[in-house]
Amino acid sequence: MPCDAGTYAPHEGMASCLSCDVGTFAPDPNRSSCVTCPAGSYCPSKGLSSPVLCPAGSFGTIQGGAAANACSLCPPGTAANITGKIPQYIFLYVFIHVCIGSASSAVCQPCGPGEYTNSAGSAICSPCSPGTYSNDSNAVQCQLCPANTFNPNSGERFISACSACATALVSAPGSSHCSLALSCTDRRRVHDVFIATDNPFLFI
Repeated sequence: MPCDAGTYAPHEGMASCLSCDVGTFAPDPNRSSCVTCPAGSYCPSKGLSSPVLCPAGSFGTIQGGAAANACSLCPPGTAANITGKIPQYIFLYVFIHVCIGSASSAVCQPCGPGEYTNSAGSAICSPCSPGTYSNDSNAVQCQLCPANTFNPNSGERFISACSACATALVSAPGSSHCSLALSCTDRRRVHDVFIATDNPFLFI
């Protein structure tokens, strides 16, 4: 009898087909054997016609993987937003395309200057937030702008993006704006009156 994808018949004249075991799959019908689940994917149940791809932010180096732990997370400072690539395999002299996940940690690309990721398994790198910058690759955190400077933009790569505060204004490290150098008492007095300013980076 004909076998469906996900099943096989190792001997002619069998009354029924067998389901592919965990860790294997059968991509096409009428097969006499199943295919080992390739690196970059896993086959968690019997009778699969295709493997499960390692998700974005991960890669797999194990063949015949039977669970999601066959995939490893990209380390902090790197990211992978690709879930699969398409190689060619030959089954019974027929070319069959099977989409699989990445089988190499090379898919985990380093975060570029101006971005970072501080967690494993990231699909994308995040831009440095205002008040910070990074001129390194593989950054797990961005560097703070020095005290008495500010940077209102995200994704900055150089310390030159941190501009000095104007006279009478101050800022803490990692600031996106500068403030008046006032004591707490002075701040309460200032809030009792209306102050008009054209400086968009002046906060009280």
